[in-house]
Amino acid sequence: MIQSNENTDLHEAEKIISVNLKDFYKELVNENIDSLIKDLRQKLEEVRLSKLSKSNNKSNYTPEEVDYITKNLLNSILHEPIKTIKESHILGSQEEKIQVIRDLFGL
Repeated sequence: MIQSNENTDLHEAEKIISVNLKDFYKELVNENIDSLIKDLRQKLEEVRLSKLSKSNNKSNYTPEEVDYITKNLLNSILHEPIKTIKESHILGSQEEKIQVIRDLFGL
């Protein structure tokens, strides 16, 4: 009877560890994804500002309008890739995908 209780306790402990390990891994992956998204947005924002500073506002738009339009454009371009990055855990190794994206954008 003691053996049976020990096996049950051991099995419960293994389940608890397994669940906590999965939760920890998900949290770690989410932190990596958040960091990737932040770095990607920052890199594109630097490019946007660099291009705007070189344009000398040769358009009929105010600087505020140009800023709004270009920010909106970047957000529109990034929306689908960011959504895919967040959902890509279904498709395989998250770390490899994060590294590929970092390499692609020089992050």
